Amino acid sequence: MEKLDVIGGGSLGLLYAGYLSEQWDVTLYTKTEEQANAIKQKGILVYKEASLRFFPKVKPISSYVDEGHLAVVTLKEYQLSSVMPILKATCRPLLFIQNGMNHLKMLDKLTAENVFLGVVEHGALRLNENTVHHKGEGKTKVSVWRGEKTFLSSLLRYDKRFPFVYEHDWKEMLLGKLVINILVNPLTALYKVENGVLLENLYFLKNMRALLNEVHNVLELKDVESTFKNVLTICKNTKDNRSSMLQDLQNRGITEIDAIVGYVLEEAERKKIKTPLLSFLYASIKGLEKGES
Repeated sequence: MEKLDVIGGGSLGLLYAGYLSEQWDVTLYTKTEEQANAIKQKGILVYKEASLRFFPKVKPISSYVDEGHLAVVTLKEYQLSSVMPILKATCRPLLFIQNGMNHLKMLDKLTAENVFLGVVEHGALRLNENTVHHKGEGKTKVSVWRGEKTFLSSLLRYDKRFPFVYEHDWKEMLLGKLVINILVNPLTALYKVENGVLLENLYFLKNMRALLNEVHNVLELKDVESTFKNVLTICKNTKDNRSSMLQDLQNRGITEIDAIVGYVLEEAERKKIKTPLLSFLYASIKGLEKGES
């Protein structure tokens, strides 16, 4: 059985470590020893139509061991700096699954020859240290940032309930997910609603469209209509899901607004393009982050 590591014990880390342990010898690395002990005792519980329990190996990140096989990094963008000393020292293949595009700046510092990028379409909500609610099914898109595609072969052959799909153009793949995140995450966080409400409320839907037009002015998207249809499909498939940004605010945590909207604002400033809607959303979420709601 091939070995695979998952770094990060959040909602996505639990989801990936759980499902992938059906086919791989998985080790999940968590931030705390307390979470690692909880998973050792109770396993990872994935709640969907029925409850599924998985028992991968689990260790705190302080006990990290570089064994040379593929590692899937599921930490949020703002958490990556805490593990960069470990990642910069490794030569193992690394697959990064984060929202936004700001983390690309960190990848230049890596010594690993094989670095991959991924985006996830699943909806997931962590309920406690070892339990995650799989609220929306999708797929994981992966692409080569540098190196050889062959290191992804096993994931791409995985044909069970957690599919992986290869994308040739990593930039277009990330841009597509970035637009989804911009249109869904800040709006659901601001309105305090599940993803599906954005489709049901015509005023919210109108705001999504206006926001997309502003993003297009900055990023020059190839196919705006196709992009918008994809966003609507994601909202439909994850209609009962609370976005990660809404969850972060409800848990009084830090959001990924800098990695998502902040990236586009930097591009807009560089191109000298005005972005009143994006600026409003950014300031609103930053204000809510600080408990100024």
